[in-house]
Amino acid sequence: MYYLYFPYALVVSSLFLVFFILKKTPVWWGLVVLLAPVTAPYYFFKASQRYRGVFLTFFCLSFALVVAGEGYLYYQEKIDFRHSHFSPVGRQLVQLSKKLKESTVALEKAIQQLEAMSKVESTRTGIGETLTYIGTVQVRRIENKGDIARFLAFTRDYRKILEKEMADTLLSMEEYYSGPVVVNHLESLEDYLPAFEELLRYTFDNFREIEMRSSKHRKNYDAYYMRYRQTVDRHNKLCAKRIQYRDALVQKCPELKYYLPTIYQIEYLRMWE
Repeated sequence: MYYLYFPYALVVSSLFLVFFILKKTPVWWGLVVLLAPVTAPYYFFKASQRYRGVFLTFFCLSFALVVAGEGYLYYQEKIDFRHSHFSPVGRQLVQLSKKLKESTVALEKAIQQLEAMSKVESTRTGIGETLTYIGTVQVRRIENKGDIARFLAFTRDYRKILEKEMADTLLSMEEYYSGPVVVNHLESLEDYLPAFEELLRYTFDNFREIEMRSSKHRKNYDAYYMRYRQTVDRHNKLCAKRIQYRDALVQKCPELKYYLPTIYQIEYLRMWE
């Protein structure tokens, strides 16, 4: 605790010390502020009549941010303390679960960004930017797939040890990530991305011809589009099922809420035109 409070107190007291010296007020006021930063407004008001409102607003906001930050750090330490009795195997699984959550959230954010980019009016420049970003989404997907594989392999290899340590919550994550709903959802994403990329690539390379409604190019475009649309439809259906599956599992085991990602795709993928 107090990871943020003491540096904050040091900065505030140092600034006030300089301010008090310039104002030729007692230097010990700065020491009081160092020991109790909450007294800063009182001594500032004694030392100066100007800018009281601005200072009070700034101080209250900064102090509130420090308190909120300390609260968040305390919450994280409290969560980690639950696993202090774990063996090295259990603690390693906790670290794997954190890494998996981070990569899952990163993938979800990348998909949301891709969805936002696909809603922009279709121009050749916009298509090129979306094509480039699909590569970023693929990197996030591959990283997440690797983290899932490592987590599941570790859980299965050391299951007996983890069961003895009563790591039921972490073991429930295996049920989530190895369940057919999540597996099928990730497979649908794996199909959707290359289908979308192929459609965009063909459109980018033949943009003028498609705009001029060349029958040959429109026919090829329609073929790419139909495959893309099928993958979108499948992914949207499985996305909805995955959300329902996750919520049901969290309701069954509330502690899972900390380990599973809270950011996930809630809007259906919009058909790109």
